[in-house]
Amino acid sequence: MRVFFQKPYLIFLLLIVFFELLSFLGYLVPLINRFAFLLISLSFLFLTFWKLEYGIFVLLAELFIGSKGYLFYLPIGPIKISLRMILFSLVMLIWLIGIIRKKYKLNFLHSKFFKFYFLFSIFYLWGVLAGFLYRNSKDLIFFDANAWLYFLLVFPIFDVIKKEHLDKIFKILSAAISWLAIKTFILFFIFTHQIPFITIDLYRWTRRHGLGEITQLDSFYRIFLQSQIYSLIGFFIFLSIFVFLLKKKKVSFFSFLSLFLSVVPILISFSRSFWLGFVFTLIIFFLFLKIKENFSCFDLGKIFFIILLVFLLSFGLIWLSLRLPPKIRIDLASLVEKRMEIEEPATSSRLLQLPHLLDAILEKPIFGAGFGKTISYFSTDPRILGYYTTYAFEWGYLDIWLKIGFVGLSVFLIFIGKIFKEGWKIVENCKLKIENFQKSLILGLLSGLVALGMTHFTSPYLNHPLGIGYLIICLTIFNQISYESGYSNCHLE
Repeated sequence: MRVFFQKPYLIFLLLIVFFELLSFLGYLVPLINRFAFLLISLSFLFLTFWKLEYGIFVLLAELFIGSKGYLFYLPIGPIKISLRMILFSLVMLIWLIGIIRKKYKLNFLHSKFFKFYFLFSIFYLWGVLAGFLYRNSKDLIFFDANAWLYFLLVFPIFDVIKKEHLDKIFKILSAAISWLAIKTFILFFIFTHQIPFITIDLYRWTRRHGLGEITQLDSFYRIFLQSQIYSLIGFFIFLSIFVFLLKKKKVSFFSFLSLFLSVVPILISFSRSFWLGFVFTLIIFFLFLKIKENFSCFDLGKIFFIILLVFLLSFGLIWLSLRLPPKIRIDLASLVEKRMEIEEPATSSRLLQLPHLLDAILEKPIFGAGFGKTISYFSTDPRILGYYTTYAFEWGYLDIWLKIGFVGLSVFLIFIGKIFKEGWKIVENCKLKIENFQKSLILGLLSGLVALGMTHFTSPYLNHPLGIGYLIICLTIFNQISYESGYSNCHLE
């Protein structure tokens, strides 16, 4: 993991920190937010026009850290135009200009993924049309369906990103994961110790800019940022590379540090969805090493011990931070137990939502009720505590089933399965030999895809730019490696 503290990584990390601080300053002084939004947009336009791949790098960096995309935004009346919306629009615009000038060739149309993508697009359009046919709210149809438009980025990314760009994407992801760990811990420490003069502003900045949720659990504060899904994904990418280094007997402090940085946000997030995705994917990962790569029980034991050590050090860091003045007395084991209880408000609210969601699905199970479909149920969430009507549901796959039907959901899952299968071919057709770094990276991306898919059961990500962006990344990388290298040549220096 020599990526850490290399010059490109440090530059990306410093830029990410700078823009996060600028975003907070923009919250404190709204004029700065507007000025920064316009300046970043214009700079991004020139950068993307100069080299489209640079624009895509910036777009991916924002995706990795920006949660809902409102790190910067421009308020126009009741509407907030997000930075993510601008970056998306400009990348698509510059790419379309390149298509007209015949600089790009619509390569995705000729890929093995396109027919699955096209079929799903038909059901997406049906979901929009059905929303109008069934008289769902026009505003809700827009807000429900617009996130899926992020899938259009597959065309410029597929045209521009080549195998030689993968190193930069990996460094950007590593820098983003590092910052997510640092940011999560800083927020945790500030709120747990109730540091005056800043807690209120940090809370409002986090909420107003759509960066995450800060929730009090006794004297403990849960710091949940939507972008932490990339900490979960990153853990399995780093773990897979760590296994490669372990086989090569080149495990270093930085490979251990990468695992540590990805675990801290997962723990402090107190997200059961992340924990579910983590445990399930880790089991699958170990089964793969045992069955497909013939790892001995001793080797698996070493890997498990390292993971356990990482978690113990992460818990130790959290416990130590609580002991610093002013000391906080918290029973972490009791908090975890409470978080797992079925009576816990958020869990109870999810379960109360479930029968109403299933009833709505059964009304139109085959082709769905369209985007913008709402249900009402009684929520025990303290922030609501009463009857609540919504079009967005925590049950990710059921949400998709409700909107575009069982057939549409099936097509979407087949599309994801095709992406996974392409990566699996690369992994399956070359052994995890000492020199094979590239296979370990692909294995990590596949594991991240499994973790994302499991998390989506109870926290919607695959119908959000955060999850859609990862699908596009996997699709493009798998295609580039299988096309340029061939399955029989998996070596990458």
